[in-house]
Amino acid sequence: MAYKIIVTERAAQQIDDVFSYIAVVLANPNAARSVRDELLTSYRKLEMNPFSAPPCNDLQLKALGFRRMKLKKHQYILIFKVCESDVIIYGFFHTLEDYSAKL
Repeated sequence: MAYKIIVTERAAQQIDDVFSYIAVVLANPNAARSVRDELLTSYRKLEMNPFSAPPCNDLQLKALGFRRMKLKKHQYILIFKVCESDVIIYGFFHTLEDYSAKL
């Protein structure tokens, strides 16, 4: 079964902010492209099997059904829920951020 990826407006803004920060502020467009490419790879993995990603460590988020996927090469994570045949992306955070306080 292929799942459909839905990115919330808030998560899309977080993703755009990260790309802009890396490309413009850090002046490293190659790194921004690398993060983008890995993000797209993560989307493909979630389309195939979102349950391969573990539930969130935070007990409250876990109880609400949130899961997390860490990008392999970069220090970012996707926070998402599986709802029937949809994977809904709720957030995109650096691994040092307290994402549970920001959802």
